[in-house]
Amino acid sequence: MSPTRTTLALLASLSLRIEAPLHHTAVSESKLTKGKGWYLPPGAYTAREIMRLNAPLLETVLHHLGPSPAGEPSARDILLDNMSLNLSLGDSASTLTIPIKNPSSTELAQQAEDIGKTLVGYARSMAAVEYNPNYEIRSPCEAHIWKQQAAQLLFGPRSREHLPQLFNEYLHQTVLLRDSLLPFKNYEDVIIPIEATEDNKKRGMRWIQPSRSTFLVELISKSLSQDALFKFAKALLAPSLIAENSYGFQYEHGLILPSFFDNSFRLFQFHPAVMDSMTPRVAYKYQLEDYYTAPRTEIISADTIIEADERIPAAEPVQSAEGQTEAAYVPLAKRSCTASRQLQLSITRDNIIASIDLGQVFRGRRYAYPLGKSQGASANSTPNTRIHVHSAWKVLTESGIGLVIAKEGIHLIQARSSVELLALLGKLYPESVTVMKEGESLEAALRSGKGFSKGGRFIIQTNADAESIMPGR
Repeated sequence: MSPTRTTLALLASLSLRIEAPLHHTAVSESKLTKGKGWYLPPGAYTAREIMRLNAPLLETVLHHLGPSPAGEPSARDILLDNMSLNLSLGDSASTLTIPIKNPSSTELAQQAEDIGKTLVGYARSMAAVEYNPNYEIRSPCEAHIWKQQAAQLLFGPRSREHLPQLFNEYLHQTVLLRDSLLPFKNYEDVIIPIEATEDNKKRGMRWIQPSRSTFLVELISKSLSQDALFKFAKALLAPSLIAENSYGFQYEHGLILPSFFDNSFRLFQFHPAVMDSMTPRVAYKYQLEDYYTAPRTEIISADTIIEADERIPAAEPVQSAEGQTEAAYVPLAKRSCTASRQLQLSITRDNIIASIDLGQVFRGRRYAYPLGKSQGASANSTPNTRIHVHSAWKVLTESGIGLVIAKEGIHLIQARSSVELLALLGKLYPESVTVMKEGESLEAALRSGKGFSKGGRFIIQTNADAESIMPGR
């Protein structure tokens, strides 16, 4: 199959060479019928579909509890209200605590809240599913808290001995699903494979529990790393894939790459497409395993030098016909049976190509400072500071091999598009890089970033919509 070029949403309008878009066949009804027990059959499901497959557990409970007395809330409302508290953060019944330490943990906390509300919304809409009224299950205690009204209902005269077990399993399956979706910005679209393996004979989503436990320990006890979030995403969607030193992957149902959407710090985006249909599971590896020890090159001479209180000269407009400037994600390695690739952000202009490792682009984006985000008083920010002004295209095409550094001085690089901005984030050494838009204050940019960093500093000025690319703006 010949690769086609398409634009994937939420990747800064860049084109991506893919072999095929993928279309998921939705599961509209539960596969369970009366007389058969509850299970998740092998297949590929969205979160909504998994909630529908889990719904017979709840419906069996509600069948036996029967209608509530006049004037009292229904059993469905009582139990789902309790589950809503279990899936929220900050309640005594919460099943997850995320210490707020930095913008990344703030993002994960909001993500958990959003997913929880979505799953409860699914549950409230799924009353008409088939179930087995005679089904019983042994559900290990997971220490999920039931508020007084729910506990009285499940252990009271309307209940039966096995109903708490059924509801406990339904609740725990929903908690596991919520936690499994945490890495994904567009979590409702993610296709989750349930495989017919020995490990997945564990009931429902319980097979993900070991990876979930490892992930939650890091989330709760220390600052969450990008690698930890990546490994948890891979454990859910492609557990057999070997993906060390990687930032994304392809599996049978799509691509997983870091998200550019909505100022995301660490979340991943699911894309329903594949780049290599001959190798279903592929890890996308960083070209630079450790950027700190990578080769470095000094920035080229400036186009002009101004004083900090002078007006910044306008960036030279792009003088090219449509189609002469292109950005595409291109596999570096030829198709083979190996399960790892490197991708490059490749820009072609006037027969000149600038190619930047896509992994380093994502890494540089995480480490760059948006305007106003400061970690201390900035050095060299007096009115007498001299500013070295550079063209982004020249920095990208005329610099030597390695990450660009500056031994001294303030270097303002003018990017004329979101593509150039992303490429610069992958080309500059990611220690003291600040991004500002045209019209924003240079003085504020000089106060941003690491005030204690040694050597020179970089400020990227762009006319692009930086809010859609830079986290924290």
